[in-house]
Amino acid sequence: MLKKAETSRVFQEIRNLRKVGLPIIIAQLLLMSISVTDTIMAGNYSSNALAAVAVGTSLMLPLYILLMGILMAISPMVSHHIGGRKLSLVGRDVRQGLLLSQVLALPFFFITRELSHLMVWMDVAPEIIPLTDAYLKAFAWGAPPAFAYLVLRFFNEGLGNTLPGMWVAFIGLLFNIPANYILIYGKFGLPALGSEGCGYASSIVGLILFMSLFLYCHKTVSFHRFKLFSWKEFSWQPKVLKEILKLGTPIGFTSTMEVTAFAAVSLIMANLGTQIVAAHQIAINIAAVVYMIPFGLSMGITT
Repeated sequence: MLKKAETSRVFQEIRNLRKVGLPIIIAQLLLMSISVTDTIMAGNYSSNALAAVAVGTSLMLPLYILLMGILMAISPMVSHHIGGRKLSLVGRDVRQGLLLSQVLALPFFFITRELSHLMVWMDVAPEIIPLTDAYLKAFAWGAPPAFAYLVLRFFNEGLGNTLPGMWVAFIGLLFNIPANYILIYGKFGLPALGSEGCGYASSIVGLILFMSLFLYCHKTVSFHRFKLFSWKEFSWQPKVLKEILKLGTPIGFTSTMEVTAFAAVSLIMANLGTQIVAAHQIAINIAAVVYMIPFGLSMGITT
Protein backbone atom coordinates (compact mmCIF):
# COMPACT_ATOMS: atom_id res chain seq x y z
CA MET A 1 0.00 0.00 0.00
CA LEU A 2 1.21 3.50 -0.83
CA LYS A 3 1.61 5.94 2.01
CA LYS A 4 -0.29 9.23 1.89
CA ALA A 5 2.81 11.22 0.91
CA GLU A 6 3.67 8.70 -1.82
CA THR A 7 0.10 8.79 -3.15
CA SER A 8 0.21 12.59 -3.24
CA ARG A 9 3.50 12.46 -5.14
CA VAL A 10 2.03 10.02 -7.69
CA PHE A 11 -0.95 12.27 -8.36
CA GLN A 12 1.34 15.30 -8.61
CA GLU A 13 3.42 13.49 -11.25
CA ILE A 14 0.25 12.58 -13.14
CA ARG A 15 -0.86 16.23 -13.10
CA ASN A 16 2.56 17.36 -14.33
CA LEU A 17 2.51 14.75 -17.09
CA ARG A 18 -0.99 15.82 -18.13
CA LYS A 19 0.08 19.48 -18.23
CA VAL A 20 3.14 18.74 -20.36
CA GLY A 21 1.95 15.70 -22.30
CA LEU A 22 -1.59 16.65 -23.33
CA PRO A 23 -0.50 19.54 -25.64
CA ILE A 24 2.12 17.23 -27.18
CA ILE A 25 -0.53 14.59 -27.86
CA ILE A 26 -2.82 17.20 -29.42
CA ALA A 27 0.11 18.56 -31.48
CA GLN A 28 0.90 15.06 -32.75
CA LEU A 29 -2.76 14.52 -33.67
CA LEU A 30 -2.81 17.85 -35.51
CA LEU A 31 0.39 17.02 -37.40
CA MET A 32 -1.07 13.62 -38.26
CA SER A 33 -4.21 15.41 -39.43
CA ILE A 34 -2.05 17.13 -42.04
CA SER A 35 -1.21 13.69 -43.45
CA VAL A 36 -4.87 12.68 -43.26
CA THR A 37 -5.79 15.86 -45.15
CA ASP A 38 -3.23 14.95 -47.82
CA THR A 39 -4.80 11.50 -48.11
CA ILE A 40 -8.34 12.82 -48.41
CA MET A 41 -7.57 15.56 -50.93
CA ALA A 42 -5.19 13.49 -53.06
CA GLY A 43 -7.71 10.64 -53.00
CA ASN A 44 -10.46 12.94 -54.23
CA TYR A 45 -8.22 13.97 -57.12
CA SER A 46 -7.48 10.40 -58.28
CA SER A 47 -6.54 6.98 -56.95
CA ASN A 48 -3.22 7.28 -58.79
CA ALA A 49 -2.40 10.51 -56.94
CA LEU A 50 -3.25 8.92 -53.59
CA ALA A 51 -1.17 5.84 -54.40
CA ALA A 52 1.77 8.09 -55.36
CA VAL A 53 1.54 9.94 -52.03
CA ALA A 54 1.33 6.61 -50.19
CA VAL A 55 4.37 5.09 -51.90
CA GLY A 56 6.37 8.33 -51.65
CA THR A 57 5.62 8.67 -47.94
CA SER A 58 6.60 5.04 -47.31
CA LEU A 59 9.91 5.51 -49.12
CA MET A 60 11.05 8.66 -47.38
CA LEU A 61 9.46 8.12 -43.93
CA PRO A 62 12.16 5.84 -42.43
CA LEU A 63 14.90 8.35 -43.29
CA TYR A 64 12.79 11.27 -42.05
CA ILE A 65 12.08 9.52 -38.73
CA LEU A 66 15.76 8.61 -38.32
CA LEU A 67 16.86 12.22 -38.70
CA MET A 68 13.98 13.51 -36.57
CA GLY A 69 14.98 11.08 -33.82
CA ILE A 70 18.52 12.45 -33.84
CA LEU A 71 17.21 16.00 -33.39
CA MET A 72 14.85 14.77 -30.66
CA ALA A 73 17.92 14.62 -28.39
CA ILE A 74 17.55 18.40 -27.98
CA SER A 75 14.55 17.93 -25.68
CA PRO A 76 16.19 15.87 -22.90
CA MET A 77 19.43 17.87 -23.21
CA VAL A 78 17.55 21.14 -22.63
CA SER A 79 15.60 19.60 -19.74
CA HIS A 80 18.87 18.38 -18.21
CA HIS A 81 20.45 21.84 -18.39
CA ILE A 82 17.36 23.51 -16.93
CA GLY A 83 17.31 21.03 -14.07
CA GLY A 84 21.02 21.65 -13.42
CA ARG A 85 20.57 25.45 -13.65
CA LYS A 86 23.05 25.56 -16.53
CA LEU A 87 21.08 28.08 -18.57
CA SER A 88 24.02 29.17 -20.73
CA LEU A 89 24.26 25.66 -22.17
CA VAL A 90 20.63 25.67 -23.35
CA GLY A 91 21.20 28.22 -26.11
CA ARG A 92 24.47 26.57 -27.08
CA ASP A 93 22.81 23.19 -27.64
CA VAL A 94 19.87 24.67 -29.55
CA ARG A 95 22.19 26.61 -31.87
CA GLN A 96 24.20 23.47 -32.52
CA GLY A 97 20.93 21.64 -33.14
CA LEU A 98 19.90 24.24 -35.73
CA LEU A 99 23.23 23.86 -37.52
CA LEU A 100 22.97 20.08 -37.39
CA SER A 101 19.40 20.20 -38.69
CA GLN A 102 20.58 21.85 -41.91
CA VAL A 103 23.43 19.37 -42.31
CA LEU A 104 20.94 16.50 -41.96
CA ALA A 105 18.50 18.18 -44.34
CA LEU A 106 21.05 18.01 -47.17
CA PRO A 107 21.25 14.20 -47.51
CA PHE A 108 17.50 13.96 -46.98
CA PHE A 109 16.94 16.44 -49.83
CA PHE A 110 19.17 14.66 -52.34
CA ILE A 111 18.26 11.09 -51.37
CA THR A 112 14.54 11.83 -51.49
CA ARG A 113 14.85 13.25 -55.00
CA GLU A 114 16.58 10.10 -56.28
CA LEU A 115 14.25 7.44 -54.88
CA SER A 116 12.71 6.79 -58.30
CA HIS A 117 15.60 4.40 -59.00
CA LEU A 118 14.61 2.37 -55.96
CA MET A 119 11.00 2.24 -57.16
CA VAL A 120 12.06 0.66 -60.45
CA TRP A 121 14.12 -1.95 -58.59
CA MET A 122 11.17 -2.70 -56.27
CA ASP A 123 8.87 -3.28 -59.25
CA VAL A 124 6.44 -0.52 -58.23
CA ALA A 125 3.46 -0.21 -60.57
CA PRO A 126 4.74 1.78 -63.60
CA GLU A 127 1.85 4.23 -63.59
CA ILE A 128 2.72 5.30 -60.02
CA ILE A 129 6.47 5.89 -60.46
CA PRO A 130 6.46 9.29 -62.28
CA LEU A 131 3.75 10.63 -59.96
CA THR A 132 5.62 9.47 -56.87
CA ASP A 133 8.89 10.90 -58.19
CA ALA A 134 7.23 14.29 -58.71
CA TYR A 135 5.72 14.17 -55.21
CA LEU A 136 9.06 13.36 -53.56
CA LYS A 137 10.97 16.04 -55.46
CA ALA A 138 8.39 18.62 -54.42
CA PHE A 139 8.33 17.37 -50.83
CA ALA A 140 12.13 17.52 -50.51
CA TRP A 141 12.18 21.33 -50.74
CA GLY A 142 10.52 21.55 -47.33
CA ALA A 143 13.25 19.59 -45.51
CA PRO A 144 15.48 22.51 -44.35
CA PRO A 145 12.72 24.55 -42.66
CA ALA A 146 10.95 21.42 -41.36
CA PHE A 147 14.10 20.14 -39.64
CA ALA A 148 14.82 23.58 -38.15
CA TYR A 149 11.23 23.64 -36.87
CA LEU A 150 11.82 20.31 -35.13
CA VAL A 151 14.78 21.75 -33.21
CA LEU A 152 12.75 24.73 -31.99
CA ARG A 153 9.86 22.45 -31.10
CA PHE A 154 12.07 20.10 -29.07
CA PHE A 155 13.66 23.12 -27.39
CA ASN A 156 10.25 24.29 -26.19
CA GLU A 157 9.26 20.81 -25.11
CA GLY A 158 12.52 20.51 -23.18
CA LEU A 159 11.44 23.57 -21.21
CA GLY A 160 8.07 21.94 -20.54
CA ASN A 161 6.58 24.67 -22.74
CA THR A 162 4.42 22.45 -24.93
CA LEU A 163 1.47 24.73 -25.77
CA PRO A 164 3.27 26.69 -28.55
CA GLY A 165 3.97 23.45 -30.44
CA MET A 166 0.28 22.62 -30.29
CA TRP A 167 -0.82 26.00 -31.65
CA VAL A 168 1.84 25.99 -34.36
CA ALA A 169 0.67 22.52 -35.47
CA PHE A 170 -2.87 23.93 -35.67
CA ILE A 171 -1.61 26.79 -37.86
CA GLY A 172 0.13 24.26 -40.09
CA LEU A 173 -3.09 22.32 -40.54
CA LEU A 174 -4.99 25.50 -41.41
CA PHE A 175 -2.47 26.34 -44.13
CA ASN A 176 -2.26 22.78 -45.44
CA ILE A 177 -5.91 22.61 -46.47
CA PRO A 178 -5.98 25.64 -48.83
CA ALA A 179 -2.46 24.89 -50.08
CA ASN A 180 -3.52 21.38 -51.07
CA TYR A 181 -6.75 22.67 -52.60
CA ILE A 182 -4.96 25.24 -54.76
CA LEU A 183 -2.00 23.10 -55.85
CA ILE A 184 -3.61 19.67 -56.21
CA TYR A 185 -6.73 20.80 -58.06
CA GLY A 186 -5.27 23.83 -59.84
CA LYS A 187 -7.09 26.92 -58.60
CA PHE A 188 -6.56 30.66 -59.14
CA GLY A 189 -5.03 30.08 -62.56
CA LEU A 190 -2.47 27.52 -61.41
CA PRO A 191 -2.20 24.11 -63.12
CA ALA A 192 -3.62 21.02 -61.40
CA LEU A 193 -0.53 19.23 -60.08
CA GLY A 194 -2.12 16.26 -58.32
CA SER A 195 0.39 14.39 -56.14
CA GLU A 196 3.14 16.88 -57.02
CA GLY A 197 0.96 19.68 -55.69
CA CYS A 198 0.53 17.73 -52.47
CA GLY A 199 4.33 17.62 -52.14
CA TYR A 200 4.66 21.36 -52.67
CA ALA A 201 1.88 22.00 -50.15
CA SER A 202 3.80 19.92 -47.58
CA SER A 203 6.94 21.99 -48.25
CA ILE A 204 4.99 25.21 -47.75
CA VAL A 205 3.58 23.88 -44.48
CA GLY A 206 7.09 22.99 -43.31
CA LEU A 207 8.11 26.60 -43.89
CA ILE A 208 5.00 27.88 -42.10
CA LEU A 209 5.71 25.65 -39.09
CA PHE A 210 9.28 26.94 -38.84
CA MET A 211 8.42 30.61 -39.32
CA SER A 212 5.60 30.45 -36.76
CA LEU A 213 7.78 28.88 -34.08
CA PHE A 214 10.76 31.07 -34.99
CA LEU A 215 8.66 34.21 -34.49
CA TYR A 216 7.36 32.88 -31.18
CA CYS A 217 10.86 32.09 -29.89
CA HIS A 218 12.22 35.40 -31.20
CA LYS A 219 9.46 37.47 -29.58
CA THR A 220 9.35 35.66 -26.23
CA VAL A 221 11.27 37.88 -23.81
CA SER A 222 12.16 35.05 -21.42
CA PHE A 223 14.01 33.29 -24.27
CA HIS A 224 16.33 36.23 -24.98
CA ARG A 225 18.75 35.04 -22.29
CA PHE A 226 19.42 31.91 -24.35
CA LYS A 227 20.60 33.92 -27.41
CA LEU A 228 19.05 31.32 -29.71
CA PHE A 229 19.49 33.32 -32.90
CA SER A 230 22.56 35.44 -32.13
CA TRP A 231 24.80 35.20 -35.20
CA LYS A 232 27.85 35.95 -33.07
CA GLU A 233 27.21 32.79 -31.06
CA PHE A 234 26.88 30.47 -34.07
CA SER A 235 29.99 28.34 -34.54
CA TRP A 236 30.70 24.66 -35.02
CA GLN A 237 31.34 22.89 -31.72
CA PRO A 238 32.22 19.26 -32.51
CA LYS A 239 32.02 18.21 -28.86
CA VAL A 240 28.40 19.37 -28.57
CA LEU A 241 27.46 17.88 -31.94
CA LYS A 242 28.96 14.59 -30.78
CA GLU A 243 26.78 14.71 -27.64
CA ILE A 244 23.65 15.31 -29.72
CA LEU A 245 24.51 12.48 -32.09
CA LYS A 246 25.45 10.13 -29.24
CA LEU A 247 22.08 10.64 -27.54
CA GLY A 248 19.94 11.13 -30.64
CA THR A 249 21.19 8.37 -32.94
CA PRO A 250 19.82 5.50 -30.80
CA ILE A 251 16.52 7.40 -30.53
CA GLY A 252 16.47 7.78 -34.31
CA PHE A 253 17.22 4.14 -35.04
CA THR A 254 14.68 2.91 -32.49
CA SER A 255 11.97 5.16 -33.92
CA THR A 256 12.89 4.12 -37.45
CA MET A 257 12.52 0.43 -36.62
CA GLU A 258 9.06 1.16 -35.22
CA VAL A 259 7.79 2.76 -38.43
CA THR A 260 9.73 0.77 -41.01
CA ALA A 261 7.45 -2.26 -40.66
CA PHE A 262 4.42 -0.12 -41.57
CA ALA A 263 6.27 1.54 -44.45
CA ALA A 264 7.51 -1.82 -45.74
CA VAL A 265 3.95 -3.14 -46.05
CA SER A 266 3.00 -0.23 -48.31
CA LEU A 267 6.05 -0.83 -50.49
CA ILE A 268 5.40 -4.58 -50.72
CA MET A 269 1.89 -3.78 -51.97
CA ALA A 270 3.14 -1.13 -54.42
CA ASN A 271 3.12 -3.53 -57.40
CA LEU A 272 -0.45 -4.72 -56.77
CA GLY A 273 -2.12 -1.72 -58.36
CA THR A 274 -3.11 1.82 -57.49
CA GLN A 275 -6.46 1.03 -55.88
CA ILE A 276 -4.96 -1.46 -53.41
CA VAL A 277 -2.17 0.94 -52.46
CA ALA A 278 -4.63 3.80 -52.08
CA ALA A 279 -6.93 1.70 -49.87
CA HIS A 280 -4.00 0.71 -47.67
CA GLN A 281 -3.00 4.37 -47.29
CA ILE A 282 -6.46 5.21 -45.94
CA ALA A 283 -6.35 2.32 -43.48
CA ILE A 284 -2.83 3.10 -42.24
CA ASN A 285 -3.81 6.74 -41.66
CA ILE A 286 -6.51 5.61 -39.26
CA ALA A 287 -4.02 3.43 -37.36
CA ALA A 288 -1.44 6.25 -37.31
CA VAL A 289 -3.91 8.69 -35.75
CA VAL A 290 -4.48 6.28 -32.86
CA TYR A 291 -0.72 5.69 -32.52
CA MET A 292 -0.13 9.42 -32.04
CA ILE A 293 -1.70 9.27 -28.56
CA PRO A 294 0.86 6.94 -26.90
CA PHE A 295 3.65 8.48 -29.01
CA GLY A 296 2.79 11.98 -27.76
CA LEU A 297 2.53 10.68 -24.20
CA SER A 298 6.00 9.12 -24.45
CA MET A 299 7.44 12.47 -25.59
CA GLY A 300 5.81 14.13 -22.59
CA ILE A 301 7.41 11.56 -20.28
CA THR A 302 10.80 12.24 -21.89
CA THR A 303 10.45 15.93 -21.07
